[in-house]
Order: sequence, then C-alpha cells, then structure tokens
Amino acid sequence: MTTRHDPTWAELENAGSSGRAPGLDGPPARASAPSPRADSTKGGVRWLSEEQITQKAQQWVWQDYIPQGAVTELDGKVKSSGKTTFACHLTRAVLDGEPFLDRMTMKGPVVYLTEEGRASWDPRAENLGIAGHPDLHVISKRENPRLTWAELVEAARDRMVATKAVLLIVDTFGKLSGLKDKDENYSGPVMAALDPLLVLASALKVGVLITRH
Repeated sequence: MTTRHDPTWAELENAGSSGRAPGLDGPPARASAPSPRADSTKGGVRWLSEEQITQKAQQWVWQDYIPQGAVTELDGKVKSSGKTTFACHLTRAVLDGEPFLDRMTMKGPVVYLTEEGRASWDPRAENLGIAGHPDLHVISKRENPRLTWAELVEAARDRMVATKAVLLIVDTFGKLSGLKDKDENYSGPVMAALDPLLVLASALKVGVLITRH
C-alpha cells in the first residue's frame, strides 16, 4: 500500500517545469468527445456538425432590409402611404443594380404580383420608368381573377426559376392571398397564407417583399 504525504520544498523544486509535485497525482486525462456528425442519429434525432450550423455571411437583395431566403413586410395606410410607389422605385433599382436609399441592391430580374389591373398599373409603370423592362415580370390578379392564391404563388415560383429572378414583390399580400379584413388581425390565417412564400424564399434563396395595410 502506498502512503501519500505532503511534498517537501526540495521535492517541489526538483519537480521543475512539470508543474506536478511528487506524490500528487493529477486528474485523469479526459478523452475529447467526438464532434457530432450530420448523419449520426440516436432515438430518431438528427445531429448536425458545427460547420453545418455555422451561418455564412448574409446575402442581401437590398442591403440591411431584404435578405435572401426570407420574407420582408412593408406596412402602410391604405392609398396614402405610398407602398406601391415605394415598391416600384425599389423594383427599378434592383432591375438596374443601382443603390436605393443609400443601400446597395442585388441586380437581377424581379417578379411582381399586383392586385391592380392594367388601367392603373401601366401609367404608374410608365411614370416610374419600369414599363417594358425585359427583366420585369408582372402578374395581375385583376387580369387573372380565377387564379387562386396557391396558383399565383406557383406561377411566380415558375417564373422566378425560369428567369433567375432575385426578388418577388407581393402587392398587396392581403388582397392577393384572399385574406378577409378580420383575418389579417389573426396569426393563424396570416401564417397559413404566408407559408408558401416562406417556402419559396427559402427554396430559391430569393428576397420576398410583401406589402400590407
């Protein structure tokens, strides 16, 4: 049987730079835990490695305001806040790859879902300099009254894939998705209508801007 004792000063000096005195055992070495692997499962749980969960630098369609892979909401009063005018100016900036309100934009095609018909849309597009732009693709609900919300989103998705568009604008979300006035105040109906846009944004890695009253 080994008897432990307190080390003397001489023993401590002889220990040198090892940092461990005679007669004193350090803590047992700990085996480093293996990093979780993406394909490792236990009990039906899928684990991801640190590299897989580390986010890459955020890419912006409009710097600091409209990121790729997400839905951004623009709110304003009906017919007085200028939501559509704002969205059209932003559209022109993205189409041309020009800064908008001192923020950089990602140049690329834009798909625009509007509740307006040509009688009101065409003059506005002409005045704002986006009429006839080859990279602007507009779907009017008034010109396609039979299309459901799901069909509108699917049409927008197909056009975005075909043209490699970087931005989808939904103006206005409530009207186009068929939400009733009272439904816009409840999270359930809003989230149900918003879900296909969230899926689209994430799958295509594009920016989505919706306007709401």
